[in-house]
This record gives sequence, structure tokens and C-alpha cells, in this order.
Amino acid sequence: MRLHRLLLRVRTCPDCGANRDAFHGEKQIRNSTSEIRNLSGFRFQPSGFLILFWSTVYGLLSTVYTSAADRTTHTIPALTNDVTLTVTWQPQYYIDATSSTYGVVTGADWYDENGTVTLHAVADPYYQLDHWSGDTALATTNGDTLTFPADEPRSLSATFAPQRTTRGTPLYWLAQHDITNDFETADAADPDADGYPTWQEYIADTDPTNAASHFPPLTAHLDENTATLTLNPTSTNRTYAIDHTPTLTPATWQPLTNAPGTGTNWTTPLPPTNPATFYRARIAGTGDIHVAP
Repeated sequence: MRLHRLLLRVRTCPDCGANRDAFHGEKQIRNSTSEIRNLSGFRFQPSGFLILFWSTVYGLLSTVYTSAADRTTHTIPALTNDVTLTVTWQPQYYIDATSSTYGVVTGADWYDENGTVTLHAVADPYYQLDHWSGDTALATTNGDTLTFPADEPRSLSATFAPQRTTRGTPLYWLAQHDITNDFETADAADPDADGYPTWQEYIADTDPTNAASHFPPLTAHLDENTATLTLNPTSTNRTYAIDHTPTLTPATWQPLTNAPGTGTNWTTPLPPTNPATFYRARIAGTGDIHVAP
């Protein structure tokens, strides 16, 4: 028995734009089968168009598709006569949203043209949104929320930064030492009674709860031919600096040298001086804040 073939014709709606006219096509389908028309080649990312619904004289109901898979396929029932399907398009733009470490961004998705996009920056504990970057034209911010029209494909990113006390100590660092509230008071306190408040212990990368952990004393070693200054122990996460001044009244400190910590001894040779010179040690980058007493 020879099966009769029927014609399935697919076309775009007349006013859908030149870029979508290439979707025209025809396919012969046996009237005893049900087949799927794959449309994946006609949805372009990131500025592709969503197939909003199908309509046909064959009596199929118009359908709004809610997933990417549904948007790219349509099942054709068994045909008994020639059928023309019309694909109606709703322009959409893809909004790509990423983040640095210490937080995430929600809201990345496809949005209808001229709709409103709302992105939310969600920071990890003890961090906060620092800034948005990328395609931020016409965007408005409200706290951790960014809102803008869906007028083009966009790529945006959120950058997060540590929350800090007024003295600059990161809250995550305080939390690592079991300080989780009243941060300003705790930052100024000296819980281990070693003479160094908590904010200075952060600068020195020492433990504010351990009296034996604090900025090391600066010592000098002299012999007939050489003179050296030594700090021990030092942190590999800090850079140490030596300043010098010819007099303490008044003191006119000038930088002498700086270098990263070694984890143990940190030494530097001294140039010959005459008359006597005074030296001090500090963490580089802290200006006049020198942690050694």
C-alpha cells in the first residue's frame, strides 16, 4: 500500500523582520506519522528570538513555551490535509551576569524586549557589593540591586569587597578569631593584653588572642665589619620596612629599605653612619603606623 504524502509549510509572520525571513521552509510528512520540527538553528544567542507560539489552520492551539527545549521543537500530529504553520516571534535579549569571588549574582536570563531586568548581588558573610561593571548604560542601583531596560544583550559583573571597621580591619578576619559582633569596640580592644590592640594585630598579621603573637622587636647585631637589623618571626603575608632618622627631637623618619617577610628571621644590613642613627620597623604601606613599641 502506498502512503499518501502531505505538505507541511512553515513560515514566519509577515512583520517579523528581515533576519527572521530565512525560516521559510517546506517538508513532506507522511499522514500516518507524528514528527518533530527542530528549530534550534533559528534561535541565536545572545540576541536570539524566542518562539512564542505556533498557530495553524489545522486547529492546533496556540502555545507559550517555557523552556529552551520547548522553544526549539514542535510536534506535528498526523496530518490529513496540507497544513501551513505560522511562527510568531517575541524578541528577547540574554542578560549575562557573573561575579567575582565572595558573592553571587541572581537574575541572569532571557528577557522580553523592553521588559525590565533586575539583578541582585548577594554577598558572602562579612563582604559587601563594591561595584558593578560591564554594560551598565541606563542602569540604576538601589543597594545591592541593579535595574535596567531589556534593550540589548548585556554582560555585567558584580565585584565584592570585605566589610571593614573604621580602622580598616576586615570583619572576616575578626570572625576568624571568634569576634562576630560589636566589631568597632573589639577592634580597639587588646584581648590578649600584649600591648597591641586588635587593629594593630591585623596589620602585623598576628593573633589578637595570643599574647605570645605580636609584632617582633627590632634588634641590632654589631661586629667589627658588619651591622645588621633583625626581625623574628615575620609573616610571609606582609612586607616589612625599616625607617631611619638622625635625631628623635624632632624625628625626621626616612625609608631605608623594605622586603617581604620570610616566615622566620628577616634581616637587613646597615650602611655605615656617622653620627649615630635611629631605626624603626613597620609594616610597609602603613605610613606613620609603626607597630613596634
